[in-house]
Amino acid sequence: MPLNDHLAHPPKRGMIVRSKLVLSIGQQVFKLGHRFDKKARQDDEQVISKPWWFTEGTVELICQTAERSGDTLADAFRRFGGVAKRWGGSADLIVKAEIAEPLVAYIGPGTIQDFRDQPGESLDNTWDMPLWVPSASIPQIYIPLAIGSKPGSSIARNALRNIYVVPIEKWDDAFLRSNPKSKWKL
Repeated sequence: MPLNDHLAHPPKRGMIVRSKLVLSIGQQVFKLGHRFDKKARQDDEQVISKPWWFTEGTVELICQTAERSGDTLADAFRRFGGVAKRWGGSADLIVKAEIAEPLVAYIGPGTIQDFRDQPGESLDNTWDMPLWVPSASIPQIYIPLAIGSKPGSSIARNALRNIYVVPIEKWDDAFLRSNPKSKWKL
């Protein structure tokens, strides 16, 4: 039985679920992490317990797109994942982890995030896009690892191994296939 079977519920929003599957031991997953979320500092456990992840292939595509376009890696991750800046995440970390126990996950593309009709949305908004349209061909992985944001409910430390939390400005594409420096290992 998968370790997170008791938490296995599809996301309520943010993804069009195309399939439910069990991730295998040894599979690599990656995420855009936020040391600060709405100005509150998050510890490593909070960062790795968030359910939104990507495959190695998706992260490789994100890195290539950022390099070709001249965008920052954080902006490319946000665009591919539909992660609006107004949600308050600092987008300053990349997490690489390996699945340690079989885990239930949901796979699918992100959903459109439309803020154009929200009060206070101005046409000259330069700090955030009013419409986020993630690519339908880029899968996200939703892995339930905690009961909402309930403190102490995370099973992430048992579910993941070889976890690296790397400052985004230190990320190197070589880390896709090799491990980052040990100082970033949890």
